[in-house]
Amino acid sequence: RALLRDALEAENFSVSETSDGDEALRILQLRSVDILLLDLGLPARNGLEVLAEIRKRGLGDDLAVLVVTADPRPRRAEAALELGAVDYVAKPFSPILVRARVRNAWRMLSANRDLKRKNRLLESVIHSQDAALRERDRTRERMATWGRILENCHNEIYICDVETLQFLHLNRSAIANLGFRAEQWPRLGLLDVQPEFNRSAFEQLIQPLRDGSTRQLDYETKHCRHDGSFYPV
Repeated sequence: RALLRDALEAENFSVSETSDGDEALRILQLRSVDILLLDLGLPARNGLEVLAEIRKRGLGDDLAVLVVTADPRPRRAEAALELGAVDYVAKPFSPILVRARVRNAWRMLSANRDLKRKNRLLESVIHSQDAALRERDRTRERMATWGRILENCHNEIYICDVETLQFLHLNRSAIANLGFRAEQWPRLGLLDVQPEFNRSAFEQLIQPLRDGSTRQLDYETKHCRHDGSFYPV
């Protein structure tokens, strides 16, 4: 243990030690641990049992485990790897080899953390995009619903550009009452069908709408049909 501690502290790792498997599990639950060097020959609860408990409790999701074993049988190391260990160190070991394997484990752990961070970021972006797409679809559905209501309304409805006063949309009733053909009205504006207003007078009329001092403006005028006749609105 002292040899392992000295080898790791030489690499500027902060090291905690215990010779008891249950105590190791308590440390893992209470503290943030990056790398665990686990001796398979621990007394009471052996290393494989500790590994199995780490997996059962979900403590190994952000932990790199290297097992230390004096058992020459490959099956022991294989069992440890199957339980979630990332590497093993055979006894007797050299400090150089221990440091190299711990550095590799640290690089692997850092890469996994970076990958998880990027995956979370990607999931967040996908979630945001999904939410935006759902909102876009809801907006389109609302627009389509309002479009059907406006189009089939018996009242005349005119949608105009706020700056140019040119028509953006006329519903069926407006087109029918004015008598213009479908290809004609896009070239027209409010002042073309309300000849009693010049632009200056109409700008003055609608200024409360533009500056936000009112949300609705009621006024009476006459509309000029395509044939030159007038009707009150």
